[in-house]
Amino acid sequence: MRPACTDLIELPERADDYLPLPDPDLQAAWSAAPADVSSAAGGCLTASIDRTGRPSRRRCLR
Repeated sequence: MRPACTDLIELPERADDYLPLPDPDLQAAWSAAPADVSSAAGGCLTASIDRTGRPSRRRCLR
């Protein structure tokens, strides 16, 4: 699970490589997406570590 979480961290950085969308509503949603993905990636990483600091053996199902 942890490798998938770390892959998510890189997605917001790549979002800037794309051209703006011509539709203002869609562009607003696209512009907000990197922050949402970044937040989700942080939560994913947190869920993948147990209280001792080791990778969790539990599945992250959220």
